[in-house]
Amino acid sequence: MFRTGIRAHRGLGFARYTDADPFKYIYVDPNAVEYYYSGPPRGWGRVVGGTWDLERTPLEEHPFFVAVEEHYRQDIEWKHTELWELYQQRDLPEGEFHDAVERIEAVYESIKKNGYRSQTELLRMNPQDTVRRNNDAIHPSLNEIAVNIFRDGSLGKKYSGTHRLAIARVLDIEKVPMLVRTRHAAWQRIRSTVRRSSDVPEEISEAHPDLQDLLDR
Repeated sequence: MFRTGIRAHRGLGFARYTDADPFKYIYVDPNAVEYYYSGPPRGWGRVVGGTWDLERTPLEEHPFFVAVEEHYRQDIEWKHTELWELYQQRDLPEGEFHDAVERIEAVYESIKKNGYRSQTELLRMNPQDTVRRNNDAIHPSLNEIAVNIFRDGSLGKKYSGTHRLAIARVLDIEKVPMLVRTRHAAWQRIRSTVRRSSDVPEEISEAHPDLQDLLDR
């Protein structure tokens, strides 16, 4: 119903909604997500102009991603990573830190052993556990790694899937499914150009994951 509503709004000429299926997977190299972004706008299938996309943090500077890299790539104990420092700065109980580490380790071991699986696959395999672990989305199938697309086509991590993205990076997984929450209006104009002519601007890679639905038609 949500997908149909967004398509209807777009069909009526509301440019604040994308032409793309708001719930289609894009398949992305985890290391291609360059930024972390937690601010507005919010929602699904949105197209929003303005300067919101300039307030971005390089993923390599985000404490959680730094900590996962430190532990798994450099073999640094969790208590000597930036994750511990973050919990100390926020004056959080040590028990919460250990709980967080256990969750990270569980996700790491699961992906390392079984490979990366989408939420749709997990729902088919183990629906009860998948529903139980969903804490970021209105439905488990939407609990994928979420990104926004900025004006220049770069990707900013948004909402769900932080643990999975960090672990997919250290496990060097080639591509994982992601969902796009919001596109900057400038990027949406590039999509519209490609849709009309199949011509990709020189500054944009033809391999960009958000253009494949247009180029593969």
